[in-house]
Amino acid sequence: MLTATFAGPVQAAIFVGYTGKQWANDYGVVTGTCQADQLAKATEANTAADPLTATLKIGPPMNRLLGEKSPQSSDLPIDSACFGHALELVPAGQRIHWVNPISGSIVHLILGNTSDTCRMFSGVTITTNEKKTFRGLACSREHGVWMVKKVQ
Repeated sequence: MLTATFAGPVQAAIFVGYTGKQWANDYGVVTGTCQADQLAKATEANTAADPLTATLKIGPPMNRLLGEKSPQSSDLPIDSACFGHALELVPAGQRIHWVNPISGSIVHLILGNTSDTCRMFSGVTITTNEKKTFRGLACSREHGVWMVKKVQ
């Protein structure tokens, strides 16, 4: 469910995410292209108390799908934020993609609905060496933070 409300003299959009959290910026995910370069800057400014971006906590299976990145890789937070923001704001059935400005990897993603706290996803990653398809389930127990429960 995605809603936008307008308030204040500037009429700024507020995006209400799947988990109920309000976001001041959709970083393009609502229109189908994650603005990864802008999200990269926002992830650097994130604080635990008031995060600017949603997050997907990525484990080893997702690392491999997103291009064999190590957990310390500088491009991993960008993919995590694009994926997490998509899980928060993109309606079921809509396609989204992004290009990681550091690694150059491309991710195409389609999201579905499963329950109030979980979403199915499927997609493809394209790196310089290969193309991988994937599908899985991500769930959220706190506003804006998603965890991959299964991936194939």
